[in-house]
Amino acid sequence: MNNRFVNFWKKLYRDPFKRYLVIALVALGFAIFFTGQVEVTPLPSEGLEVHFFYLPGCSHCEEQEPFNEELAGAYPAIQIIAHNS
Repeated sequence: MNNRFVNFWKKLYRDPFKRYLVIALVALGFAIFFTGQVEVTPLPSEGLEVHFFYLPGCSHCEEQEPFNEELAGAYPAIQIIAHNS
């Protein structure tokens, strides 16, 4: 088992693209880990706007409209604004 692990890393190290890819991913991981988390601010209490872009005659957009109406009825703080594309 240990020999397979060592052979895997030797083969990975021989290919320059994979070597730089691993180095870049490790550096990215360290950067994400050490920068900390961003504080999330709560949504404003006055409501939320949802912009719905649709195309007349699109069957998927027509299927979405009843869901949008149901969502707006269930959550009065949500304002759905429809935009004709």
